[in-house]
Amino acid sequence: MISIGFYHKQFFFFLAMAGLLIGIGYISLQQTSQASGRPLTLPAGRESVIMAIGDHGKVVIDDIEVGGVVRFGRGQDEFSYLLLDQLDHAINQLTVTLRWPRPIQPDQATVRAIIVHTEPVPWTWRWVDSQTLVYQLSNIDPAATVSLFVDLPKGAILPSWTQRVFGTIESLPHVIWLSLALILPLMTLLMLGVILIIQARKERFSRTRESSPILPDQLPPALVSALVDGHVSARSLAATLFDLTRRDYLDIGRDKDSYTFTKRRRLLKDQISNELRPFESSLLQKLFPAASAQVSQEDVRVRIGSSLFSKQVAQIYLGVYDEVTGRGYFHTNPSAVQAGYRSAGLALFFLGLIGFGFGITLFANAPTPLLFWVGMIISALSIVRVAPRISNYTTSGLARRRDWLAFRNYLQATDSVDFRLQNQEDFFRYLPYAVALGVEVPWTRRFLKSPFQIPDWYSSSDRVVRLEDFVNDIFPIVGFLGRELAAVKEPTLS
Repeated sequence: MISIGFYHKQFFFFLAMAGLLIGIGYISLQQTSQASGRPLTLPAGRESVIMAIGDHGKVVIDDIEVGGVVRFGRGQDEFSYLLLDQLDHAINQLTVTLRWPRPIQPDQATVRAIIVHTEPVPWTWRWVDSQTLVYQLSNIDPAATVSLFVDLPKGAILPSWTQRVFGTIESLPHVIWLSLALILPLMTLLMLGVILIIQARKERFSRTRESSPILPDQLPPALVSALVDGHVSARSLAATLFDLTRRDYLDIGRDKDSYTFTKRRRLLKDQISNELRPFESSLLQKLFPAASAQVSQEDVRVRIGSSLFSKQVAQIYLGVYDEVTGRGYFHTNPSAVQAGYRSAGLALFFLGLIGFGFGITLFANAPTPLLFWVGMIISALSIVRVAPRISNYTTSGLARRRDWLAFRNYLQATDSVDFRLQNQEDFFRYLPYAVALGVEVPWTRRFLKSPFQIPDWYSSSDRVVRLEDFVNDIFPIVGFLGRELAAVKEPTLS
């Protein structure tokens, strides 16, 4: 079977974006897990520092205002300051005076100091009065990192309104955030489930166990795939390539592990408009440069993969959607419907990642609010995953879908086909439809016991005498083309 479905470029694009945002969040977490503030640059011989702490967590040192270094928590607030970080000289004695904006009961505060990258440093602290705390440190090594921490009772320092809002959010019980993290994806799945159930109830009238060996009409394989599945897939493009070879537009050659693609005839613009559908013409233009009649497998890979997302490939997809909608099989173009859901899902996905990244910084002390963003990300992925399955068939569309499903049942029947020249012609005639409908393997299996003659549009440096040899040769390259084309379609296209 042709394996198509894992689109590396889209996967790595979203993985890179997710990794970038999570990396930012991780760095922020590392920063917020340490003391805040800008380390002091003390000249040699200076032995005292006075820090005035004001409301909103602002600190003034030597008449210079330093950024907020107070984290407003649930039951208490935490003052933290990265005082020293690897000076170029040792300090024999250092006195640090902290002055608070309003009186504090000393027994309601917890005073700490963390000193690393050095031998133990003697330090003490004492309250001069209810608004003044003094640290005494001695024998500080040049390599030392000194951080000061004071846990304060609520009301000692007044927060700004934004700090108050974030503090309120942090103080909400964990069960609320856990509930939101579960409710968001559950509600999303419930709504998507209702949509799919309503759609399935309509589509059940087009399901059938009947088997019909007759083509319902001359609908191109790509349109058949869109009609049956409700969306255009990479398999549709692979089926189109098979169909173009059968209709004498394209030859495929194989030389060991390399393939070539050759135009069998050059078409004028008026012939293209009359003989090829717009999406088929766009597909050939994507494969072949304007002045070239033959390309190698590597040429195709380079041409297709020259950009992250290709508008020309997107036009191929949209061309199939436009034609199948124009035939009256869908109320609204499935591409527009599915793109709306996918765009909403992608927007929620990136909003969730951004919120998660900023949340790591804002709620470092109480990370449970991050569960809200996790729930949003799961909801977004659910929407993106389900979007390709959403469609809106018309009554005539469901009736024609039933006919093609009956034909698919014939293609995947288990009984062998007796050899006749007409049967082999039917094999190649129906092969593009088998690929489009995902039953190329059972369709091929029905002919394995029959004599085989290689088609005139295929050549190989190896000897191909059996049908099994042929399909082992041809299916991988068509699968490759399908994957490469699908990998560069725009993310909102299903």
